[in-house]
Formats: sequence, C-alpha cells, structure tokens
Amino acid sequence: AQGLAHTIGRQPGRAEACHDDAVALARKLGQPDLLADVLQNQALANWQRLAGRWQSEPAREAGDYRRRHHQEWNLGHCLWMEKAGLAFAGQFDTALRIDEELTPLAERNENFGSLACSAIVSGTILQARGDIPGSNRALRQSIALFEAGGFPWGVFSEGHYSVNALLTGETAAARRALETA
Repeated sequence: AQGLAHTIGRQPGRAEACHDDAVALARKLGQPDLLADVLQNQALANWQRLAGRWQSEPAREAGDYRRRHHQEWNLGHCLWMEKAGLAFAGQFDTALRIDEELTPLAERNENFGSLACSAIVSGTILQARGDIPGSNRALRQSIALFEAGGFPWGVFSEGHYSVNALLTGETAAARRALETA
C-alpha cells in the first residue's frame, strides 16, 4: 500500500523500492496470499504511472494465485492489468485473448471496473491497429460500463475517443469529448 501511495505521490523510485521490498518479504515469509496482494498492488502502481511493460508479470502471478483460490473479483482485476501490460509491450493478440477468460468471469461477478478497463485497453489496441470505428465502439462500451458501475473514470475513455475523432477529422466530436472529460 505504501508503494501505491508513493506512485500516486509521483515518487516512482520510492514506489518501486517499496514494492520490491514487499514482494521479497512476502516470498521470504512464504505467504502466497500476501504475495498476491502485493503483486496486484505493484501491477496497479505500474498502470498508474504508465509503466505498463512491467505490469503484466506481477498481474499474471497474482492472477494465478487468485484463480487457484477462486478469488474471482480480484482475478478480474489481475486479468485486465495483465492485458494492459501486454498491450503496452505490443503483444496485442495475446492481450486480446485475455478477454476469453475475463469477460465471462467479470460479467458473472458484475465487476464493471475490470470490464471497463479491459474495454479501454481494447480500444487502445484497435486504435494502434488503425481500426478507429472498432476503437470507438470499445471506448463507448467502456464509458457505459464505468457508468453502470458508478465510477467516474469514463473521462479516460472520453480522452481516448477525442484522439480518434481528431484522427478522423471530426474536430467538433473531439471538442465535445474533451469537454465531457
């Protein structure tokens, strides 16, 4: 938790040191439940500071524990974070395949946050591939899911959508999206 706080406080070096110490301690203590919590926080911290390349491995390891212990809610979070890390690393096809497990799991648990974050990542992948209409659909889905879950984070999707609108010359739509965000 302290590492996550340092991330939010824009102290990435201190955040990494805290997470590294916490991972080492959890491994030394032989506490897999604690290790899963630490790794999940580490993955989230890496997402928050856009260090996504280092996000997929801790998310995957934490997700493996969550899967074995039937902790479906947290598994959903681990899966979208793993997907995001893979996307940042340019492994788009592998990232998109995560939805095969994530979507039914998160829908069953009404885990709107994980579904919405996954949709943002899908929108980003589709944008990178030049599929702007597909990206827009994913981003609109993300906004709807954030709203369904009562989260204010649809603003991120609006920001991504505004880039798509600019790419296609729809400046009025881009402006509306940014004003909404």
